[in-house]
Amino acid sequence: MRSGKPIASVVATRQAAARGQTKPKPNHQIAILGSIFLVALAVRIAVAHQLGNEPLYRSPQLDSLEYFNWATRLLQDPWWWPARPSHSPGYPYWLAGWLALGHGSLLVVRIAQASVGAITAVLGSRIAWRLAGETAGIVAGLSLALCGPLVWIDTSILAEGPLLALLAAALAVWMGAGAEAPP
Repeated sequence: MRSGKPIASVVATRQAAARGQTKPKPNHQIAILGSIFLVALAVRIAVAHQLGNEPLYRSPQLDSLEYFNWATRLLQDPWWWPARPSHSPGYPYWLAGWLALGHGSLLVVRIAQASVGAITAVLGSRIAWRLAGETAGIVAGLSLALCGPLVWIDTSILAEGPLLALLAAALAVWMGAGAEAPP
């Protein structure tokens, strides 16, 4: 009984399976990445909710205050520019957009950033999965989902959360993480 595949191909497939290097089924991978997203989002929303009443978290300070002030001024005058900006304009415009959508609510901004942080965890998982296999991808994704400092950054009024997401997305695109691995 011959399966129609060359013997070398069957042997290579069995050897890869023995090493745990088989290609995951697409639905299996989507389910795992979706689970990582949900875990990361749940953790970030829980942290945002728990810290929401803390004075240092409720009222922007230092860089957060500069971003917040610039964003609120942009809501009044979209062409306003600080005399000597200490930060690039990308994040204040991002923040102004979310403040406009949320009618000035910082909770809406934090939930939006929590969502972006959850996407960062998924991108990190996908990159590690492509580089080192399924187990590494799952461990990397859950590590990013549960990393305390990253969760705090992703729920704070800081540019670093969206920046990490953009960097992870750029790396994923550069690597072709969305594409199938070459044979």
